[in-house]
Amino acid sequence: MRRILLVLALLLIPAGGFAAPKVPQEILKFLHSNPTTHKISAVSFLKRLGSEEKITLIDVRTPQEFAVMHINGAINIPYDQLAEHLDQIPHDGLVVAYCHSGRRAEGATTVLHILGYDNVVNLGGGLKALTPAITAKSAPALDFKKNQTPVDTSPADDTDDDEEDMGC
Repeated sequence: MRRILLVLALLLIPAGGFAAPKVPQEILKFLHSNPTTHKISAVSFLKRLGSEEKITLIDVRTPQEFAVMHINGAINIPYDQLAEHLDQIPHDGLVVAYCHSGRRAEGATTVLHILGYDNVVNLGGGLKALTPAITAKSAPALDFKKNQTPVDTSPADDTDDDEEDMGC
């Protein structure tokens, strides 16, 4: 299994370096059906977010979803563009990948682990799981940024719960 995942990771990196094209859907589907990720619960995430620990947040949703709402301080690296932005992901400190429901972040975490990022975890359940876990004590550490202007969410990319294209 690890050999298969290593081969898939190598497919993400072209011979010329880390600037890769978008991840083919077949690879994304395989990675999702064979998860090897590490997860952090919403409650544990909120506790750690309120501490002095260095945490990098990677929002793997589309730029349109990110523009509507995201956790303040998060870096937007869409799931299918991870290989193009590895230089933005630190190897030190905790890195938490998140999306709407955790599915894309799970795939992103798997890919990053294959590429040697052992410090990356998936926010299990994504933003959907985070909302009910917020308490009065944890709320100040979690600063959501919402865009007041409607963002074009054309039917061309219905990622809210589209299972076929790995949306979450």
